[in-house]
Amino acid sequence: MAAGGIVGNFYSSRRRDPDSREFLIWAVLFGAAEAVAAFMPVVWAYDVLMVVIGAAIQLFAVSATVYVQKAAPEAQRGHALSAYNAGFMGFVSAGSFVVAGLAVLAGTRWALIVPGAVIMACGVIMLASTSSRPLSPRHLEAFSADFRTATSGLGLSGEFEVELASAPPGDGGVGGEVGVAEDG
Repeated sequence: MAAGGIVGNFYSSRRRDPDSREFLIWAVLFGAAEAVAAFMPVVWAYDVLMVVIGAAIQLFAVSATVYVQKAAPEAQRGHALSAYNAGFMGFVSAGSFVVAGLAVLAGTRWALIVPGAVIMACGVIMLASTSSRPLSPRHLEAFSADFRTATSGLGLSGEFEVELASAPPGDGGVGGEVGVAEDG
């Protein structure tokens, strides 16, 4: 998997901005390779698929992160990326417990087949639903404007700045309070 991750990193560093289909294709490739890996009769064939899986995981993670970053309004990119990363890491942790339980109950082969099939099916469904409309971050600018308009009454669309209060005397400048003030 590590070798595939390195290959995926090299490839992802040389490509343009991803659209929604690109990271879905990597998800489908990952799911398919994982499900097929369960049926490999010899270790060397399994190892080859582990390289493919590592590359697909890396390409999915990088392209999805770039897509989220480009799709978010410029003022809210940090918030969008932190929410995305928290969700991504949380679901990875929760999914590992589910897969471990499946491995204990049904065996290792099924712990590869079921998640691979689910990931592949979700990717194919998402690809089919986005086939008629491109979801490039450039096409989402209109959506962002509509979202800002819809949420303006909720107080979510304001610009914020961080103000650092002065540190107490004798503290050497360490430990001041942090306050958030809405930019008016």
